[in-house]
Amino acid sequence: MRGDTVAHLFRIDPRVLGDAAAYERCLSLLSPPERHRHDRMVIEERRRELAATYALVRLALAEVTRTPAEAWTVRRDNLGRPLVEGPVADVHVSVTHTPGLVACLVAPCAVGLDAEQVSPRVPYMRIAEQVFSPVELASLRALEDEPQRTDRFFLLWSVKEALAKARGDALSAPLQRITVTLDDDGRVSLALPEDCAPACARWELRWHRPTPEHVLATCLCTAADAEDAPRDTAIVEHVGLPA
Repeated sequence: MRGDTVAHLFRIDPRVLGDAAAYERCLSLLSPPERHRHDRMVIEERRRELAATYALVRLALAEVTRTPAEAWTVRRDNLGRPLVEGPVADVHVSVTHTPGLVACLVAPCAVGLDAEQVSPRVPYMRIAEQVFSPVELASLRALEDEPQRTDRFFLLWSVKEALAKARGDALSAPLQRITVTLDDDGRVSLALPEDCAPACARWELRWHRPTPEHVLATCLCTAADAEDAPRDTAIVEHVGLPA
């Protein structure tokens, strides 16, 4: 595939499903297994979040391809990631949800998407010590302000999650061997060990803050394999439940 790669990022606040009509519309798009999981959820807020997550995949696919949302077959692999089975070929999606935010990324290439609600209640240093590189840990500890450390943790974590989701193979190297650097313009740089550098070189990562309390990272495949020249990529953002 030549030329630019255009991806579409859809995001909504699941509280829009407080509107009964919007909620019923989303529920009507769920597959039987998805509806069963939704119905088993006890907390109403979590039920809406789940319904929004499942429905947004089909609504986003419909918006991008102009194919009815009801026509799409979407199953999930053993990690819970959505796999598109048609009716349109060569469409890839990644979905993420966290309290207050549901998002879906649609593209003609492999993609990864992760969003996190920045929360001081998470024992972030314990997690960071397991999945962050020594350089990342040192930069995190160097921050004197606790809110800054919390914010930086979630940014780094979302980028690593987006990369892992896009690759879908648990990476050829553990996440603590990959050092993430966040550029001010939303771009991401990776410092990679030699044994996984060729495989990771074809991924483009970006980060941004969709709301004051959330961080979000995207990962797009820019080449079919490590030998191909990378394509330019663009992300078109859509806010709100697609019509």
